Amino acid sequence: MQMHPYAASRVVGERQRDMQAQAQRQRQARQVMAQARESRRAERAHRRMRHARRRMRHALRQALRLSSEPER
Repeated sequence: MQMHPYAASRVVGERQRDMQAQAQRQRQARQVMAQARESRRAERAHRRMRHARRRMRHALRQALRLSSEPER
């Protein structure tokens, strides 16, 4: 289809602006997703850390009791 050069350039400019806006929206969405994933991951790691620490303390107490029993 043949268009007036000015009209064609205006359409191209609008399309470029649309693509830029879409890219910005996608970038923003990706950033939000990354932040959410990061916070969720940090929370999960924190919970896992607390759990592991409690399990470790339990194992230590058990090991101490086991090692001190024969000497008594």
